[in-house]
Amino acid sequence: MIRNVLSLHPLPVILAMASTVAVQAQHPGVVVYGTVRDMTTRDSIPFPVVRVEEVGSNEPPWPIVSTARGRYKVVLTEQKTYLIRYGAPGMVTKCTRLELQGPNAEDWSNGSGMNIDITLFDSLPGVDYGVLREPLGISRFNRTTGNYEWDLEHTRSMAERQKALFEAYRERMSRQGDTER
Repeated sequence: MIRNVLSLHPLPVILAMASTVAVQAQHPGVVVYGTVRDMTTRDSIPFPVVRVEEVGSNEPPWPIVSTARGRYKVVLTEQKTYLIRYGAPGMVTKCTRLELQGPNAEDWSNGSGMNIDITLFDSLPGVDYGVLREPLGISRFNRTTGNYEWDLEHTRSMAERQKALFEAYRERMSRQGDTER
């Protein structure tokens, strides 16, 4: 059975929380669930847009039903690579990458769960959000530990690259506040 997994070090810009735990699943695969929140207020975002796409597929992304409390849940039943994109009107879209290949048939049939909480922020004109086209986090199966684990080197790299984005964002917010006075 897939055991508890290393949690991604929480970075306020990236993922509020991401971990994988063994669950008693009714279906084989990975249950991905979480809450989408506003980065500034920490309030949940009602009915966020959450979409899953299979990497390398020509199929369009499929939407995930979300709630008024910003919660979502999807069961991924095939050992493939997926991008999960999180967005809301007027907010910057972010994504995570899940590489689900690796568990043996028994572990896969037992199922596992992954909690991914995401924070989004307002989209402001004049700010380059290009770095956020890449996944904020990448999770893949580690055969040695028998767990899905977050690529911490990728996470650190993204955090460093996002520093410039957030400096520009803060500056733009400050200028926008000055013009509204």
